[in-house]
Amino acid sequence: MGLFDSIAGNLLGSVLGGGQSGSGLAKLASDVMSGNHGELSTEVSGLLSSVGGIDGLVQKAQQGGLGEVVGSWVGTGENQPITSEQVTQLLGSDVIQHVASKFGIDVNQAAPLVATMLPAIISKLTPDGQVSPDAHNVDAVHAAIGSLVQGGGLMKLLGGLLGGSKPA
Repeated sequence: MGLFDSIAGNLLGSVLGGGQSGSGLAKLASDVMSGNHGELSTEVSGLLSSVGGIDGLVQKAQQGGLGEVVGSWVGTGENQPITSEQVTQLLGSDVIQHVASKFGIDVNQAAPLVATMLPAIISKLTPDGQVSPDAHNVDAVHAAIGSLVQGGGLMKLLGGLLGGSKPA
């Protein structure tokens, strides 16, 4: 990662955390932007494993009326957005609470974070619209998050959480 990315990551981290280094979203943003996203990768991989992988997530979404939304993340077209309420409905409030606890953030920050990042990560895990059997393993998730960081997509996603525009 270049110097600009490092500075941008640190700046974003202090904006997200109100200048308190090492706290909640600030630490998560700083860690991810600096390439230290192993913990996030492990959590996303675990979340996907708990629902039966990406195919299980799609099936669960279909049962809950969100099949078209989640299916768009796997497909090759534009990702449809999911709201904080919808992602909580899809994954369960216990999962959102776990994410909040794991990263030391408020549950009201966790749901928008998951709603913003999960579509992008799923999309990166299924670039050709196909789900490979190991798409949800930690190494694949780690590579997907790394790809988002390298391509600048993560800054756009996190910028959307701060009231900026979300990527198309």
